[in-house]
Amino acid sequence: MRLTNVSASKYVRLFGVGLAFSFIAASCSGSGDDTATRSDSDSEASTAPSAGDDSSDDASADGDAAIGPVDGLITVGAGLGLGLFGIDRTSGEAVEFASEASIGFLDRQTDLVLRDGAAFTLGFTQREGQSFSNDVSVVKIDLETTEVLKLVDLGFDRETDDSETSISYSFEAVLADSVVVRSGEFGGDDTYRVYDSTTGAELSSFATPAYEKDHDTGSCSGTVSRLAGLSDGRLVGIALGSVAIIDPATGEVELMRDCDVPSPELSDFVSIADFGDYAVFNSGGVPTDEDIDRFLGTELEVSSGFVEGDGDLWWLNVSSRSSNDVRVIVGGVVQFDLATQSVEAVYGLGEFIGEYTECPDADGVCNLQTVEQAQLRFIDGRLVMAEIDENGRVLVLDPSNGEISATEIVAGDGVDFTRVDLLSGDPAGVWLEVSRMTITQDDDSGRTAFGPRYIEQFDPITGTVGLSLPVEDVFGF
Repeated sequence: MRLTNVSASKYVRLFGVGLAFSFIAASCSGSGDDTATRSDSDSEASTAPSAGDDSSDDASADGDAAIGPVDGLITVGAGLGLGLFGIDRTSGEAVEFASEASIGFLDRQTDLVLRDGAAFTLGFTQREGQSFSNDVSVVKIDLETTEVLKLVDLGFDRETDDSETSISYSFEAVLADSVVVRSGEFGGDDTYRVYDSTTGAELSSFATPAYEKDHDTGSCSGTVSRLAGLSDGRLVGIALGSVAIIDPATGEVELMRDCDVPSPELSDFVSIADFGDYAVFNSGGVPTDEDIDRFLGTELEVSSGFVEGDGDLWWLNVSSRSSNDVRVIVGGVVQFDLATQSVEAVYGLGEFIGEYTECPDADGVCNLQTVEQAQLRFIDGRLVMAEIDENGRVLVLDPSNGEISATEIVAGDGVDFTRVDLLSGDPAGVWLEVSRMTITQDDDSGRTAFGPRYIEQFDPITGTVGLSLPVEDVFGF
């Protein structure tokens, strides 16, 4: 692999007119929704030549020698070739990874997974004679050398463009010395395969992990979702409101809290006097101590994902509850101790937990939005939470004092709303992808919005944005 220097303020590329037109059409065609346009891997065309016999004897050295490291963010975006870019955190200078080998382009839909000095994702290479059918692989990027390796050939997503059968792949997790990939036909059963993260050898495979147990008062069962790898090498997920441990050799599941053991409740950590820090009330009835006591019975289960940090798991537990005429959004940030496999603390989100919207009158039913689905990142002893709703903020929890800070995303003139995504490709810093959208149609047939995207550097200590780089300057589109 080689890197091509690219100015963050000017990006000029020369390529064939026919190829350029077909790629731009694939990259910029929208679905008419209110999100920024993203490329679809099924419609990308590979521009990488085939691997030749002049490649290095080292299996990890396809093409030119690598140049590195990138002192900042590595991310995937629309572009020719791999679509892999690095951005220096100090200067904002961007570099593009170019492939002369057998990887056509990288997964545009999901972020890189980082672990121990490497980044992992899926790679696609257009099948010979086809337009929308690809060979799929696991790709490993060394963050120190920026060497890009095709680690595993997984097979194809479609054999030909005319094939009725398609196979989907997703990169699930990185463990201590292996990676986990899910694959399966649409509407069929999925298979999880485990590969050695150095050699690419297949180590094991298992069906969709599920937990089932009979106990004194009945039985419980459920599948495991949201798989992730912990820093200690364990494969974990979520099942029945608990963190679940999956044996990567067999797919067997063990819960960190058995299903016949009561879940911890908010009342175990919060008093009636402090309840206001953990709730937002709907206008209406005044809560009594009895109402609040019921609300404090909220179980601190995990459902929407978690992040690891400082030896703990962190997740958002938020729900809507009612008692008599009182409705409330209740919950907090849960800190789960991996050593004891128990909840260690719960931090109040205050007004940031959510809000009731579009309340027609005192007797009407309100809509609500909560922070529960926020994207999470734990860095430098702080939990960063990016709200996914329109005009979402970036929240930062400092567990040392329990304080929460909020940063509004600047919209700018002519912008109707913003959206923000957390990027994971810098192990030492926080970066955001910000979409600034203008509504072009809003009627009975639906809403359409378009707008530019930016990659922005976020300081979780000060809550400020440093570099703000237009995506078109970085990616060239």
